[in-house]
Amino acid sequence: MRIASFIAVTFLGHLIWDSILVYIGYAFAAQWSLIIGLIDRYLYVVAVVVAIVIVVYIVLRLRVKPGYGDSAEV
Repeated sequence: MRIASFIAVTFLGHLIWDSILVYIGYAFAAQWSLIIGLIDRYLYVVAVVVAIVIVVYIVLRLRVKPGYGDSAEV
């Protein structure tokens, strides 16, 4: 991909993404205290779930099966 087309597509992607974020901020500006309350209530639950998912992923990736990837056997 040429640099000019890359810059144009990246700019359009940022424009769309930033427009969505600005709209969400504008739409929920009056309810910010409600949103902060919900974030405070569920932050630790989400953090624990994410931590568990990360640990399970790491454990599954580090588990080595015998003979797996052994290039000596042909």
